[in-house]
Amino acid sequence: PASWGTLPRNWSVRHLQGPHRVGGVTNMKVLLITYEFTHAPFSGNGMLSRSLAKSLLSLGASLRVICCRPAPTLAGLAGDNHLAEPEVARPDIELWTIQLQEAAGWKRLDDASAYKDFWAGAGGMGEAVARFAPEAVVAVDWTGAGAWRALRESGVADSKLCYLNFRVYASGMAESRGGWFDTMEAAALEQAQLVLALSPADQKSLAALQRRSSPATATLPPVRVLMPPLRADVAALALASGSGAAAAAASAALPPALAAALALPGARRRFVTCGVRLSSEKEPMRFVAFVEHASAALRALGLTPLLFGAAAEAEYAEEAKTRLRAACEDAVVLSDFIGPPALAAVFAATALNFHPCRYDAYGMSVVEAAAFGAPSVVNGGAKVGAAQLLPADEGASFEARFDGAADEAVSAEVLALLGDQARLASVGSAARERALGWDEAAYGAALHGHLVQLSEGATTDAGDGRTAAAAPPG
Repeated sequence: PASWGTLPRNWSVRHLQGPHRVGGVTNMKVLLITYEFTHAPFSGNGMLSRSLAKSLLSLGASLRVICCRPAPTLAGLAGDNHLAEPEVARPDIELWTIQLQEAAGWKRLDDASAYKDFWAGAGGMGEAVARFAPEAVVAVDWTGAGAWRALRESGVADSKLCYLNFRVYASGMAESRGGWFDTMEAAALEQAQLVLALSPADQKSLAALQRRSSPATATLPPVRVLMPPLRADVAALALASGSGAAAAAASAALPPALAAALALPGARRRFVTCGVRLSSEKEPMRFVAFVEHASAALRALGLTPLLFGAAAEAEYAEEAKTRLRAACEDAVVLSDFIGPPALAAVFAATALNFHPCRYDAYGMSVVEAAAFGAPSVVNGGAKVGAAQLLPADEGASFEARFDGAADEAVSAEVLALLGDQARLASVGSAARERALGWDEAAYGAALHGHLVQLSEGATTDAGDGRTAAAAPPG
């Protein structure tokens, strides 16, 4: 029901029911359209797009992906992270890549991204799409939906569209700026036969936008919830985190600043971590302000601030890093998107993950931290999607009020949490169990169930919007 807010206390993956439980192999042909994929990924969008592709390939789907590739001359690019054997056996996948020019930039998902180049490039791929003849199209965010519109305008025959919304961009923005994104997302909703959101909060926002932007007599496609899975490579490291061999292998891939901080004497869980894209929408300045107010107390507790994330807005990112270092000379700053071994090392040594934004469609770093037993503090009021998997009222995360709260009040609240090691350990343990329980295989089965229904023309809600949290049988 629409009022659903948290997972049942005894929930597990085995509770997936009905159309979401998929057996056997499918040869479904799926076209995935995503601005960011496996070329130099910089955000959770790229990671989640990769996970969903891997999940579908593992079920035997035939996949074609329209995506962007940044200019190789850009500074600070992460390495490519393509899908291949043995990670996926005999993957039937082709990347149809749109090469961006250096001036187009990278590391942005908003109206400063190269979305116009993406759409123009996609519009020229009509013949390839027509030859492939997809049974279902999955478009990620308004950028992906715009690329699909460009393909249709080029003459490609219509196919069933699943609009996979990874963020309601207007959430938390001033109306003067958010209205543009509402227009883009309304256009995406208009094309779709099925809409998947990452959280119940986004589900409600998208359904409301549908109603505002559609004629009163229009038949609206269902908006359902499908929570992202924990990435398999991160899950594997989390499950092996107690093994000496895993630790030795990971240590070779650590950034020097992180390796140096871990080599210092002190508690195993020594970091207060913030891992988000360094952009105004993710609000890492809230974490910086916390450290400015709490640096002396953190030092007394033997804790070190750690900030990591891709610099999406160069000046903003530089200000955040400069202020953090000024507030705490021992702070660890990792200036780019980090890979799984470094991510594992960070979160295995994290006492508390500070997720700073007032709104986040999901917040995958919250779940990744949880996989290593590190609890997170997030904004309350169901405004961070990952809190649906890790609800504070069931002891799987902490909530604070970031909306309108003074920095001093937030700092005092977080310091109180850091002073209670037993509580941190208890919440971290509960969070780890839940994070490891929703994996790529379960996600893929659920997504495949949605796409089968879409291709067969089903319009009923297969699971009342609770894809990751179906009630136990009986």
